[in-house]
Amino acid sequence: MRDELDLQDVIAKQARKEEIIFKKGEIIATCPVSSNVEELLKRFEIDPEYWDVTKQTINEWGSAANYNRQCKAWLTAKGDILDWPTFKAQLIEDIKTISPKVKLKHAKKKGKACLEVDIFDLHLGKLGWKEETGENYDKNIARDRFLKAMHALCEYARPFDIEQIVFPVGNDFFNSDKDYPFPQTTAGTPQENDSPWQKSFREGRQLICQAVEFLSDIAPVHIPIIPGNHDRQKSFYLGDVLDVKYENDKNVTVDNTAHPRKYYRYHNTMIGYTHGRPSSEGEQRLLLLMPQEQPVMFSQTKFREWHLGDIHHKRKIKIRDEEDFSGIVLRYMRTLKGTDSWESEKGYHGAIKGAEAHVFNRVHGPVASFNYNVE
Repeated sequence: MRDELDLQDVIAKQARKEEIIFKKGEIIATCPVSSNVEELLKRFEIDPEYWDVTKQTINEWGSAANYNRQCKAWLTAKGDILDWPTFKAQLIEDIKTISPKVKLKHAKKKGKACLEVDIFDLHLGKLGWKEETGENYDKNIARDRFLKAMHALCEYARPFDIEQIVFPVGNDFFNSDKDYPFPQTTAGTPQENDSPWQKSFREGRQLICQAVEFLSDIAPVHIPIIPGNHDRQKSFYLGDVLDVKYENDKNVTVDNTAHPRKYYRYHNTMIGYTHGRPSSEGEQRLLLLMPQEQPVMFSQTKFREWHLGDIHHKRKIKIRDEEDFSGIVLRYMRTLKGTDSWESEKGYHGAIKGAEAHVFNRVHGPVASFNYNVE
């Protein structure tokens, strides 16, 4: 039957029946033109090295004048095809060879305050079109907002005697995590990106390194890597690159441990970092986790805070229970990111976009907060 037909005629008549549906970890591809699964995979540019065909159907029916064909395949994502431990070890050794040795810039500097620069939820690579969302947003706009916010916040903090800087990295710094065969979050939610994933990662790494170089000229910098719900894997990869790049730089330290929550102590102050609430129990669960996970640090500090992202609006909650807590403050940081088509459709435009910074005194704990608002 197929020999009697013009393939181009089939394409013209049945192109509307061609579709590919993405689900979490699964693809369902349907095509009336392909005569076998190999042709179907090629037509949709699906790499069989990354996807397993779990089910397939091929049907033909009708007459020569009204011919119909359907090739359909169900595919699930394979596990990692690389030996990641070996790959990581080789990558680290390669980067170590080019890691410059930098002497401590601030050996004689002894201030009395710590500056935390919080530029959360940048979503680098996210695409927004003004006609659809009310504003344009892409990697160039994201980079511009990021640098303006960082410089402004550091300028605001200039009157303080800064001896240490904490610069959390991650928190959905990247908009997507898994980018093949389509951009998606760590959980598999499709995203609209403006760049190939390789370019986005490279430019993100360059942006963070530019920020670290700037900040380390002011004071030593500590970088906790905070995985987000959009970029859990990419944040870890970026953290490893930073860890190796600054291995021989005495002005920079990186905490890229696999634990989803990071903690930092500055004299009398303890700060916990995580991207969002760990469970349906929300804030209450975080209040319990802090003394459980870091009992020594908790006992040695007076001022304790959680700094979180994800919710994307300014929110501060203070809970005091003399039996269990000694005033743990939860702060939800703001975001610089633009609005995409899905958020616009749902009406999630949010509050004024911005970033913030906080200053902690050795003895008196949190003494100042600064806000940068997107113009």
